[in-house]
Amino acid sequence: MPRGDYLNNGHLDIVSTTFSDDYDVLFQNDGTGNFSDVSYEAGIAGPTIPFVGFGVGFLDYDNDGWKDLLIVNGHVYPQVDQHPEWGISYAQRPLLFHNLKNGKFAEVPAVESSGLATVSVGRGAAFGDIFNDGRIDVVINNMDGVPVLLRNVDSDRHHWVEMRLVGGQKVRATLSAPPSI
Repeated sequence: MPRGDYLNNGHLDIVSTTFSDDYDVLFQNDGTGNFSDVSYEAGIAGPTIPFVGFGVGFLDYDNDGWKDLLIVNGHVYPQVDQHPEWGISYAQRPLLFHNLKNGKFAEVPAVESSGLATVSVGRGAAFGDIFNDGRIDVVINNMDGVPVLLRNVDSDRHHWVEMRLVGGQKVRATLSAPPSI
């Protein structure tokens, strides 16, 4: 289960995805070894109910110093597409939640033609700065499909650090033991 300190209090919190008709769970760490389900209070429960979550992770997509949350979704039964009255589908869109810095999240809307509006049968996600521009990007692994790259194009230019290692490899001399007498 992915861990992250979304409250910036030094305690790692946990998020867990679930099946459709249930909500993804955010467990808040109280610092004493106990965790509380704060999914509804944090604002992630309701929006996640119709989805089947697989990949999930805390990331700071806007570099404001607060962990946001991305959940990759995709149903396990292709047959759900034959029942539109159920309100669910096999291919599903990812959900991005922006940290409001007060223990709550707001769902980032899926703008048409954006990566958040792209439906796929997601099965996992990898997070990293692929383009070395200080923004965390996401690669979604899909069932029976090619991976999807969500390139972070957020316009916020908060602080980030880039490090470049210089110099060559150091040669380490090995010492051999003197011959035995």
